[in-house]
Amino acid sequence: MMKDITNDTTILGHQFNRRSLLTGSGKLALMAAATTTVTSLAGKAVLAETVKTNTQVTTVLYPSGEGITFNFEYYRDHHLKTIMELYNGLIDRFELRKGMPGPDGSAPRYLAVISIYTSDPDGFAAANEKYREQLVADVPNFTNGQPLFQADEVFAIAE
Repeated sequence: MMKDITNDTTILGHQFNRRSLLTGSGKLALMAAATTTVTSLAGKAVLAETVKTNTQVTTVLYPSGEGITFNFEYYRDHHLKTIMELYNGLIDRFELRKGMPGPDGSAPRYLAVISIYTSDPDGFAAANEKYREQLVADVPNFTNGQPLFQADEVFAIAE
């Protein structure tokens, strides 16, 4: 049985009813409102838009492997707190994720995945230079593995 979706929805600050979205007049109004893709999934509007921000994300990957360990509690309670203190407001969001086994029970490709969001890439890069040695010296306290790094620019967001 199909679940009824609400009759009214607000998209990018504009009010639309279900009938206008389905008949086309809402589609035209929506296209005029913004260049945003709208999809309906079980009654929930999904917005995907290109963003023009200065947000960059540094991803740190700690691969799994024979005998490689990662102490999540130490990282969370010490290393992460140290980074946040040293970078003093330059980090907008910090995520530490724990790799999960595959559907067949195989080991995750990465034990830990870290995403560090910043809207001040230049300040972040300067802090990296300044604190690199101190942070690298702490790595043996939480892992015996070697991390991989990648920097990305946020291109689009869907919520």
